[in-house]
Amino acid sequence: MKSGDPNKVVLIDHTSNEVIPNKILLEWSISLAKYLKSQGYTQKEDVIAIVSPNTWKYYVVLNAGLFLGIPMNALNPIYNKEEFKHCFSITKPTIIFASVVCLKTLENYRRHTDNSIKEIILLEDVIDDNFKNICYISQQNSIYDDYILEKVDPKKQTALILLSSGTSGLPKAVALTHYNIRHSMEYLMHPDFVGLDEKSVSLVVLPMFHIFGLLISFTCMTTQSKSIFLTQFKPDIYLKAIEEHKVTNLFLVPSLLLFLAKTPLLQNYNMDSVTNIFCGAAPAGKELELCVKKRFRNAEIKQIYGVTELAGAVTMTTKTTTSKHGSVGVPVPGTIIKIIDLDTKKVLPLGKKGEVCIKSPGCMKGYVANDLETRNSFDDDEFLKTGDLGYFDEDGVLFIVDRLKEVIKYKGFQVSPAELEDLLKKLDGVMDVGVVGKPDERSGELPVAFVVKAPECDITEETLINYVADNLSAYKGLHGGVIFVDKLPKNSTGKLLRRELIDQLKI
Repeated sequence: MKSGDPNKVVLIDHTSNEVIPNKILLEWSISLAKYLKSQGYTQKEDVIAIVSPNTWKYYVVLNAGLFLGIPMNALNPIYNKEEFKHCFSITKPTIIFASVVCLKTLENYRRHTDNSIKEIILLEDVIDDNFKNICYISQQNSIYDDYILEKVDPKKQTALILLSSGTSGLPKAVALTHYNIRHSMEYLMHPDFVGLDEKSVSLVVLPMFHIFGLLISFTCMTTQSKSIFLTQFKPDIYLKAIEEHKVTNLFLVPSLLLFLAKTPLLQNYNMDSVTNIFCGAAPAGKELELCVKKRFRNAEIKQIYGVTELAGAVTMTTKTTTSKHGSVGVPVPGTIIKIIDLDTKKVLPLGKKGEVCIKSPGCMKGYVANDLETRNSFDDDEFLKTGDLGYFDEDGVLFIVDRLKEVIKYKGFQVSPAELEDLLKKLDGVMDVGVVGKPDERSGELPVAFVVKAPECDITEETLINYVADNLSAYKGLHGGVIFVDKLPKNSTGKLLRRELIDQLKI
């Protein structure tokens, strides 16, 4: 982290109007690290879980974990008890930093599960005899006491554990090392790519449990650039924040890019300060790019192709490739990409479509407690098999055109078809089910369930949609509806042919 003016404002919570200078962020971070150390938490035996919407105190926990080298597991705060159960069974956190909005669910999980969680610490300044809060801890540990940063082996020690659906199945826990994160921060500071520096003002609405949001946060702290963040997206507040703070960088997913392209509210605000709009999590089309460009006259629209298993971006639009609308740019420094034939596995020439395979310094340590899936994710030359279909054009610019992987991307969130199928199959009257993503301009993809009903069963679409809504997080809902069929297409070994279901959606 760059040294600087202790009174310089580095974080602003636009929702609560909290203004956080360097001095406060550093003092709170060191105080929390000292508390963790005094309680015996170590990098070899413990995992910190963070379960909260965006807040400046998220940065405090991240810093404390990095100071001590303790792995940190960032999780979606809207998970329910069963989703936490699945995640925690893999990551096994010993301490949780949580928002009060998640506390009831976490306590429900903790009461009904044998686990290793020693304590839950609240991020809000609330009085509760059953829980400590981070505010109280920061006041009990003086920054001037003896304090030593813990040494880590950056290439071996896990820094972050993030959830990813990989190529299929239930979420897997991706272990990223300190070295992986450092690599990603380098291209975020590189002037030809993101170019974050002390003059940048970034608006952060992306969730900090997502690799995209976390990397931006880390790099803003490192470069001493200003971060304006929102706990949730609200159109008028979002646009007001851009104008009021003269934001230079926007980091978005396609659904937010679509909002900027179409909202009539934009005419009420001055967007001239915006010089860069970065869009990741899913590809955005050429027409969408051009529409936003017309409304943001001073901004370049840059797409990012990223993979959680590779600690973030692997390609990005640069200043020299912004004319390649609809592309995801060129490889970031240190990254090697090959396109392979799906059948022969041989490397394909420019212009030929195949599977995108990547080797990078950002490549994960592996999936936690899942050596088999880790091995299966790489080819013989140690390239990660992304499951994405793409091609390089004659100028070496990458285009992503389709996905082999089964995971559905809804508004930037990953939705596992297998998770939805497993849930629906539990219902009486459901004989079989297959879930796929239906392309949607606003949301990316909408989960659709093809359902085979039991004979003489009168189960309805509404029943199935409500059942999923009652048992999973909102973004995992059947937003594309239910289609009843007599049978599902399968191959000779009984594997569901999802591509045929997707083709049926086009009819």
